[in-house]
Amino acid sequence: MAYLHCASCVHSSARNKYTCHKIDIIARVDYLASFKERNRERENGRAKSLYNIFEKISAEDAVCIVEGLHDVNVLRYINSLLGINIKAITYDSLMNDGKELEDARQVFVMMDDDYGGRIKEASALHKLNSLNYAISVDTVTGKRMLGLLGIKCVEQIKRPLENALDGFF
Repeated sequence: MAYLHCASCVHSSARNKYTCHKIDIIARVDYLASFKERNRERENGRAKSLYNIFEKISAEDAVCIVEGLHDVNVLRYINSLLGINIKAITYDSLMNDGKELEDARQVFVMMDDDYGGRIKEASALHKLNSLNYAISVDTVTGKRMLGLLGIKCVEQIKRPLENALDGFF
């Protein structure tokens, strides 16, 4: 059986007799090209997933509950960036009276992914249960959004979101 080798492979004892470094280089270039294509497709899929999440939480009868005013300001920024209308209230506003939820049919609890956020999420769920409104409560969508962006806090969304949506529109 004959194998094709370049001059440097024929005289090199370090090379395997079944491969040639030129063939190896071509295979690596092909792999890198396919990796870049897969990465681009993954980024487009991530951008579509994020956009779908923002469309979901900007529904007319939806309200987001976030930890503080900085988080509300970030959601307002997303409103201006994407041209949508996310309605958000703070955790403190919910705990005081929760009147903003009277017209809501769907509530997204979007707390930070830390110890304080988990405590606030649990008490917010307890408060929502005691309000006796006919609402659907979703705690997964906010966590999914943070996971897609690779962050832990809602107030850190700006830069990763801009990077994720870059070139999507």
